[in-house]
Amino acid sequence: MTTTSGNTSTRSAVTVIGLGEMGSALAGVFLDSGHPTTVWNRTPGKADALVAKGARWAATVRDAVAAGPLVIISVKGNAAARRILESAGDALAGRAVVNLTDGTSAEARAVAEWAADQGTEYLHGQIMTIAPGVGHPETVVFYGGAGAVYDRYRSTLRLLGGRGGLIAAGAGIPAL
Repeated sequence: MTTTSGNTSTRSAVTVIGLGEMGSALAGVFLDSGHPTTVWNRTPGKADALVAKGARWAATVRDAVAAGPLVIISVKGNAAARRILESAGDALAGRAVVNLTDGTSAEARAVAEWAADQGTEYLHGQIMTIAPGVGHPETVVFYGGAGAVYDRYRSTLRLLGGRGGLIAAGAGIPAL
């Protein structure tokens, strides 16, 4: 895979699923930073600008997930995120999924439990900005979930926002 941003040999491959305004901003940051980036969206035309910048289009969610070790999903609602991820089948096993979809803590925990059953490492995140703010040093992104995943991909995830970090060992605020 080639990008317009130079050497990608030392950068983790990233898949971005969901190319609305936020997902497109996320994928753009990874591309601009030289990460080999694969994209998928249910409406393929939404990928055109990113493909023109060097992203690889995946025809299916399964192909997108199989393209690399780190999968970022940003869609409308956790139910949609789970349905989309389910379509990847066993390709999810051994991958790290970072779900940047908004929703309730209970929904985040449910997706995290389901992901664990698939053999997937999982983080849930909350982006504290609008799409044009993604990638700025003052942007805050909070994560909850597997500390090992956060540690492994910390430098990649920090591209999305220079502030924030892992704030909880689980996805969502624990139920009281």
